Amino acid sequence: FQAITGINDKNRHRDWLNLLNQGKIDGISENVRLTYTAKGANSWKELATGITTGNDTPGTVGTYDPSFLTSDWKKFHDALQYHRFYVLNVLLPKYGICAG
Repeated sequence: FQAITGINDKNRHRDWLNLLNQGKIDGISENVRLTYTAKGANSWKELATGITTGNDTPGTVGTYDPSFLTSDWKKFHDALQYHRFYVLNVLLPKYGICAG
C-alpha cells in the first residue's frame, strides 16, 4: 500500500478524486475519470432510479430499468451492506466484540 499525501480532511472527497484522476494511486489508470454528484441532475441516485431532487421525498418510488442492477448507486449500497456484515459478523467477533 502506497502512502497517500495531499489528502485534506475538509476536502477529502475532492482530493481523492483528484489523485485517482491523476493516476497517483497504484492500480488505477490515469485514464479512469471518476466523478460524483451528491444530489440532483446526474447524481448516482437519479441515474439509477429516476428520482430527481424535485421528487425526492420519503416513500418516493423510482422507475425500474435493468441498468439499475449495474448502477454505481446500487453497487455502492451493496458494498455498504457487505461492509456492515463483515464488520459485525467477522471482524469484531474475531476480537471477542459483540455488536449488533
